[in-house]
Amino acid sequence: MKKYKSTAYEHLHEEIKNLVQAGDMSAADLKEFEQECFKGSPSAASAGRTVHVPAIATAGSTPHEPLV
Repeated sequence: MKKYKSTAYEHLHEEIKNLVQAGDMSAADLKEFEQECFKGSPSAASAGRTVHVPAIATAGSTPHEPLV
């Protein structure tokens, strides 16, 4: 079993998995997040990458509408 970098990452990972299950986030977004949340995985900052934080739509909105 992989170890999380922190309890915050552990909780966020569970929430993101729920969002993927509900269809509110893509599996690709989950995999990208997983690259950051486990111990031993290189951080985006140290690898010179930008971390993508996906927008989460509110109920009744589409991914193309701005969140209010």
